[in-house]
Amino acid sequence: MRLVTLAASLLLLGGALQAQVMPDTTEDGLVRAPSSRKVGVYRAPGAAFSQYQRIEFGPITVKFRKSWERNNSRLREDDLEKIRGDMASSFRSELVEELVKRGG
Repeated sequence: MRLVTLAASLLLLGGALQAQVMPDTTEDGLVRAPSSRKVGVYRAPGAAFSQYQRIEFGPITVKFRKSWERNNSRLREDDLEKIRGDMASSFRSELVEELVKRGG
């Protein structure tokens, strides 16, 4: 069940990112860099990424739609926290695996 939920979330996220029109520059001056992926990659003008060997991810936040919480009102708050924690952990594991496997 967790894997199905994770897969559905990733598909929705991917579809939402593809549907967005990516601007050439952001509000804070970052410039879109060429990428073989459909998601945008932005960096400061003239910044080089070759010097970096690692990346770090902050905490992953999982939120439910209010309608989902209303429709699942039988769940206690500790159940919701467990679902959030499991979802964040699964997403982080998949993300790390994908980056290591495909990104080297």
